[in-house]
Amino acid sequence: MEQMRVVQRAFRLMGVSLTLALAGGVFAQRPDILWIGGGEIYTQSGFYFMGEQYFVTNNGSFLHFWRLSDNRLVRTVEIYRITGVMADTALACAPNGNQLATAYVDTDDAGNRGLRVQIWQPADSRFDTWNLVASGGSFENTEPYRNLKIAISPDGQYIAVGGGDAFGGAGFVLYRVNGNQIQKVQDLDRVPSYIGINAIGFSPDGEWLFGGSYGGGKVLIYKRQGDGTFTLHQDMMIGGGSGVYIERFAFTERPDGKYVAVGSLPGGVITMYRYNPVQNQWRLYLQWSAPTTDPTSDVNDLCFFNGGDYLVAAYGSSAFGVIFYDPYLRVFQINYNSDPDYREATVVFQENFPGDVVTTAVLNQANTELISSTRRGDLRRWDVATRSYVVLPKHRGYIFSLAWSPDGSKIATTAVGVENGSLPAQTLIWDFASQSVQTRIDHYTASWIGAVAFSPDGNYIATVGRDLSDPQGRPIELWEVSTGSYVVLVGYLPYNGSGLVFSADGQYLYAADRDGNVKAFQRGADWQSWTEVASVSTESNSMRPVKIDLSPDGSLLAVGTRNKVYVFSTPSLNLVRTVDVFTETDRVISALDWSADGRYLAAGVSNVERSPVYLISTADWSVVRQMASADGIGYQTYDVSFTPDGCYLLAAGSKVYTYDEYNLVIWHTGTGTRVAAFNNETLYSVNAAAFSPDGRYIAYGRDDGSLVVASNLFYRRAGDVDRNGCVDDADLLIVLFNFGGSDPNADLNCDGIVDDADLLIVLFNFGSGC
Repeated sequence: MEQMRVVQRAFRLMGVSLTLALAGGVFAQRPDILWIGGGEIYTQSGFYFMGEQYFVTNNGSFLHFWRLSDNRLVRTVEIYRITGVMADTALACAPNGNQLATAYVDTDDAGNRGLRVQIWQPADSRFDTWNLVASGGSFENTEPYRNLKIAISPDGQYIAVGGGDAFGGAGFVLYRVNGNQIQKVQDLDRVPSYIGINAIGFSPDGEWLFGGSYGGGKVLIYKRQGDGTFTLHQDMMIGGGSGVYIERFAFTERPDGKYVAVGSLPGGVITMYRYNPVQNQWRLYLQWSAPTTDPTSDVNDLCFFNGGDYLVAAYGSSAFGVIFYDPYLRVFQINYNSDPDYREATVVFQENFPGDVVTTAVLNQANTELISSTRRGDLRRWDVATRSYVVLPKHRGYIFSLAWSPDGSKIATTAVGVENGSLPAQTLIWDFASQSVQTRIDHYTASWIGAVAFSPDGNYIATVGRDLSDPQGRPIELWEVSTGSYVVLVGYLPYNGSGLVFSADGQYLYAADRDGNVKAFQRGADWQSWTEVASVSTESNSMRPVKIDLSPDGSLLAVGTRNKVYVFSTPSLNLVRTVDVFTETDRVISALDWSADGRYLAAGVSNVERSPVYLISTADWSVVRQMASADGIGYQTYDVSFTPDGCYLLAAGSKVYTYDEYNLVIWHTGTGTRVAAFNNETLYSVNAAAFSPDGRYIAYGRDDGSLVVASNLFYRRAGDVDRNGCVDDADLLIVLFNFGGSDPNADLNCDGIVDDADLLIVLFNFGSGC
């Protein structure tokens, strides 16, 4: 009777004008991000930014903005989002610390090749948009067009751009900044003229410009003239010349003169020159090789501090990313003396980075802090006085899988280990409220962890992946969430593990490997006791993950592999049916999820461009929808996830060609409409993604090792049609006005029609949240 009175009251209100907040398509390029658990997997260079509030790392394609007040990654920006052009771009921080200078190869309207040179400044504190401060360049077909390098003079008046490598494209051009215009000053002379430029540096007073060669061991020194041009004043050769690459310059000015340090490859040679004003020449002052005398050692970065008394050097090189040479961060104390016999550089500190390459060493202006980075993303913030450090990134391998705890308070992420074994595969357990890592688990013998699952009580996680240490197979291991302590070996899989799921009562754990083997394990009297009770083989999935999921009542286990979904009874793993999802042979199922109401199975696909997601109705086990789009997920679908009400489906995967494609997509299951698509802050690949248990949030793991947590734009409490947080008369009216129709906003159970079932959802939840 009470429900009837509510309906009658709703009809009396029909004459009231209502504003209906209906959800439409959301194609904002960036998710509504709440926080980022920062990762770092590859770093070329870095610099302080915005008054040293941030440290920015550059991997050549995107920038990471680390906020130094709390050591958090707060923004990732693809470089093309700044310039608006997808091109290899040289980038440097301006001397004021608040702007970026960029240079990339472009053509003018007449088709002449040249360089586009620009200066940018963030327009907002979130680095969402960037203002173009100055722009220009030149298009005379004499500019460099390979391996670009860029440097800005200390007063910000000049920009030098060089380039060239073993395949050509050499050049060295000087530009002047004039208001909002950047104008070419000259092509700088090079001796020989075909030599490429691999390093550039201005002296602190801006009177000297240095260029280092790509091979040939040449250091070209230019002096500023009265008319503002620079002339080639001197050229010097380091080592035998041939096969010597100049990598970095560092400058210091002392009471006895000006000095420059030059880092080079091979041998990790550092050469210091001092300017002799009487002879008007830069003269050799001191030279030394890497302490290891490794012939392939490379000096990747240099900086003086404490008035030139000390020099920090970043070392390292590798052969095909497998063999690593001299991976050290070193601090040298320089003994200056008028007598050459008493000059020396002494190592006073060094830190080894096994299996890595140290790429960056940057001091803050006060010389109290140094930030170093490596090719493998080991980003450290050092206290110069104590020589202690804080590690900024959490994961240093791309995130492979993730899972929410049943109560949504924690997120477990797994990351790939560093290829050479210098860093093990990791599982991190994040506390949602504090946005921090609660527990870290190092899998020392595993290359990667392919699946992770929380126990129903949230106290344990199970993991499995590629671990070749045990001849019996790939171990399935159980860990304590609160401490990360190892609990027990549950059992083994014959091949690399890719799927895990607990039964709702925690009595069973199901596991699958990439070869299509599926096993069931039963828990004994406690969590330390497990017994394998069933095993079955399906089909190998062509090296792709075989994913599994349980029906909501736990009676069925779905296994996705090749073009099929196998459905087994539990716990016996007897085959109930086989669903042929598609007939094409150019694709395989690589992601699987069962909706919480049991109505649907979603199967994501890989190995085909613009990978679709298939929606399977469990009423008759037929494919009811194939969801794909021309600009959607590229070649791989890595994960799929339903909202708790089954109305929305999240798909995550890779891009194909460019960073502006969408690889995080949300579909409405009732209509098959794509309602949201994201390509910003998703980088190239999203390897794992899931809605939170209550549907409020989305967690996804990127290929830079970062966990991202965002709001679900389509969340609503049960019956809250207009999403205002209160189930009231307005929600009831929306359903009544659309009764018999198919409006997805009023279709609360997403079955394609607005009917009694939707009306009852509102009535049963009436007053909730008000």
